[in-house]
Amino acid sequence: MGTFSSQWIKGLAKTRQIFSQKMASLFRRDQISENTWEGLEALLLEADVGPEMTHTILSSLKESLKKEEPDSETALRALFKTKLKELLIAQDSKKSFLVETPWVIVVVGVNGTGKTTSIGKLAYWLKNQGKKVVLVAGDTFRAGAFEQLQVWANRVGVPCMGQKPGADPASLAYDAVDHAIAHHLDVVLIDTAGRLHTKVNLMQELQKICRV
Repeated sequence: MGTFSSQWIKGLAKTRQIFSQKMASLFRRDQISENTWEGLEALLLEADVGPEMTHTILSSLKESLKKEEPDSETALRALFKTKLKELLIAQDSKKSFLVETPWVIVVVGVNGTGKTTSIGKLAYWLKNQGKKVVLVAGDTFRAGAFEQLQVWANRVGVPCMGQKPGADPASLAYDAVDHAIAHHLDVVLIDTAGRLHTKVNLMQELQKICRV
């Protein structure tokens, strides 16, 4: 567990290398074309930038092109870097992480993707940052889910809240946030049952958890 930060940094380095290689391949032609924009959009989406932010970046680039009119993809690459830096600086100038507490983090995903393990590692990192954390076993469907999360809580040295199998996870989440407020905790980490986006009832359950 002590190597979590180094593994995280190593993983980001690999992602950065792949992103840089693809970007270099994209910006090696002389003229900007429709293929350039399509390739840039695909690159951002593959990097999990998200549709909304991808649209924002591309729109900003196209607007700047009307004013600066770079005549090559090399110039566009420089402008692209500038826009990314501007976005990062703008985000950094906003409220810092955990200024207003408690922060509620709901961890979701399909079965077997390591949600519970990731929560344990994240709790460890947050505690080392001096944050007061509570884990919440929102997976009330899978047998042994609470016990598994409790093991991580014991390892990290943080409390863990849970209910009997079949209980309403949204109700548990609500109680956990109330508990965090009453005890001046910084972060509530909520584990959830694995689910596919095609399972309507499970997605509605997730929406309910987020609403409360």
